[in-house]
Amino acid sequence: QGTQSPGVQRQYCGALGKIGNCQVAVSSALIADGRTWPLAFDLYLPTSWTGDPARCAAAGIPPTVRFREKWRIALAQVRTVLQAGFTLTGVVVDADYGTNAAFRAGLERLGLAYGVAIRGEAVFTVPDVAGAASAIALADSAPADVWETITWGAGTAGPLTAQFLALRVRPTAGRGDRWLLCERSATDVRKYYLLHLPATTPLVDLVALARTVRSRW
Repeated sequence: QGTQSPGVQRQYCGALGKIGNCQVAVSSALIADGRTWPLAFDLYLPTSWTGDPARCAAAGIPPTVRFREKWRIALAQVRTVLQAGFTLTGVVVDADYGTNAAFRAGLERLGLAYGVAIRGEAVFTVPDVAGAASAIALADSAPADVWETITWGAGTAGPLTAQFLALRVRPTAGRGDRWLLCERSATDVRKYYLLHLPATTPLVDLVALARTVRSRW
């Protein structure tokens, strides 16, 4: 609260689901065998802080601390985890990170698979199809018979089931083909994911990794 807590300002708060006066952290967790272990937790310092040395000094923030975008903090956490000897099957993040081409490229340089949430407005080209189209447009134009119903888990109200469609696409900001996974619930709520996995990956495996994004909490 207030103005003196390190990193505090009006910014988007995931806990509130809206903009509020708050502190924000970038965190990573290891998900394995149905359990989750916190791995890293770094305070995000906006430029309103890093650009004000007197304010930082008053809050006890060392003068060596410089501004870093959230995606750069997240990549640094991933590198630290790898250096600690962990083997990662894949990295999952929400759309704030997944839509960032530089973040995805950083994961690829580390040789990592990923399944990231993206926004439907993300644009792709499709092999043998002229022009580019958004994830929303590609899902809307897909024939009804290519969607497959998959159950990926169990919830308090019963099986967790939705319809899925996977397409090989090429992001306009990036190199190489990736998997675009589109999800459609029984109430027609749409979700979209981009996956860096082999072209031979079965749909059920794409869903298994992508849905970890949604269940990460």
